Amino acid sequence: MPKNMDCAFCNMVVYQQNVPLGVFSAQAIKKNGKVVYYDDISCLLYDEVKNCETNKKYVRDYKTLNWVQAKKATYVKTFLTSPMDDGYIYFAKVVEGKNYTAKHSGTKIVPFQTVQKESIQKYQ
Repeated sequence: MPKNMDCAFCNMVVYQQNVPLGVFSAQAIKKNGKVVYYDDISCLLYDEVKNCETNKKYVRDYKTLNWVQAKKATYVKTFLTSPMDDGYIYFAKVVEGKNYTAKHSGTKIVPFQTVQKESIQKYQ
């Protein structure tokens, strides 16, 4: 891994040496096999539309920091400040998303399609 890594879409810092990738980060594996990183899911989703390319998409599980397939993740809309101010966090297991929303009033589970639609509309 390089010493520093910036978002493939907006150029904000995603990774710095000795600092783990952020809990809001996402990654795409392009058709040519190249792995690129994003500071937030909205950057990945809009970049994908802008470049007319379908990628394998992954997000970081908020609790474990493991990579999870984006379409299989549970998305929770929060009041947390994410890099692009979307406030989404991601979980590999639905039960973890439900546990988070039960402990944090005002949060809700949102389907991937809603996250995708909001991300694309945000940049148009």
